[in-house]
Amino acid sequence: MCVGIAIAGIVPESGPIQFFGRDGNSSHDILLSECVPIELHNRSFKIEYIFPGQIRLDAPDAECRKQAVELGIAEIQFGIAILRPEIFAKICDWLRENPMKHDKTTMQQAYLSGADLSGANLSEAYLSRADLSRADLSEADLSRADLSRADLSGAYLSEADLSRANLSRADLVWAYLSRANLSRADLSGADLTGADLTGADLSGAILSDEQKEIAKKKGAVGVV
Repeated sequence: MCVGIAIAGIVPESGPIQFFGRDGNSSHDILLSECVPIELHNRSFKIEYIFPGQIRLDAPDAECRKQAVELGIAEIQFGIAILRPEIFAKICDWLRENPMKHDKTTMQQAYLSGADLSGANLSEAYLSRADLSRADLSEADLSRADLSRADLSGAYLSEADLSRANLSRADLVWAYLSRANLSRADLSGADLTGADLTGADLSGAILSDEQKEIAKKKGAVGVV
């Protein structure tokens, strides 16, 4: 059985998106009635954070999907309203600042191919098996993130913080990792074919002998 919490989001006419949630079994309707002025209810959207691993937009009918698109928080893919990547990042930030019981920022198996997440704070996020191919993660904070088996082929990770990240068996083919911080990251089994590692810090990283040779040839630093 899935266990999780309800989160209500508000997109005001001006100013940043606001989120409301609490531990336990509060419904979206209770959150809206107790936390949000009634005149803003028509600018609201509903998020389900399901333990242990899913953030999902609750838009079950055509009217909800239409409103989510009009508010700029979702896009339609194969008839389903999917949260925009930047909204994912905002929810992650909010969960980090307002930790719930069993909270672990999670986008397991998320489809974020080509997403613009440059500068996003995804520290300790659970992104195992996520599709981040060709995504822009330049200067993003992915320290201690779980990116095991993630598809990062062609992703832009220049100057990203991947220190202590789990990148085991990740697909990093033709990824741009110039000047990225990969210190103490786990790269066991990761595919580095064609990856740009110019100036990347790999000090203390877990690498095979073959990966070490590739990293040295690609201009990485800290490889011993």
